[in-house]
Amino acid sequence: MRSLVPPILLICCAIAVFGAQPASADDHLVPSALKTELTVVVGPVAGAPGDGGTSLRHAIQRQLVARGVAVATTFSLPRYRIDGFVTMTEELKGEQAISILWLVTDPQGDRLGTVHQRNNVQKGSLDGQWGIIADQAAEAAVGGIMGLLPPP
Repeated sequence: MRSLVPPILLICCAIAVFGAQPASADDHLVPSALKTELTVVVGPVAGAPGDGGTSLRHAIQRQLVARGVAVATTFSLPRYRIDGFVTMTEELKGEQAISILWLVTDPQGDRLGTVHQRNNVQKGSLDGQWGIIADQAAEAAVGGIMGLLPPP
């Protein structure tokens, strides 16, 4: 029997990153007891079917927080930013190809690099709630994203 949740493949391009901007203490998802200079904001995830935009955004935020990165809930200050872009191909033999591109930029808006994920999924399997699929995609992507950011 074929799994509906195939593993996500990760291809990462990384370039060096220098410096980080501290953010105000009141807009983090990280507890104040955790001292970190690295603060990121996760922008919208565009193009995902179903609740994928919201689910992927929240899942990548949780993965970053678990690795000690402060995640801001506002876009008010210049900070590192992660945006997601999802594309799906037309159905072929009951499957669709999904591509997730995570774009990482520095506080000045300069592109630091991308993390690109590709996989095939059963047609229509992502049209509703993503649930664990979003968590698995975020878990597979976060290592590449962390490689583009300075250490927390």
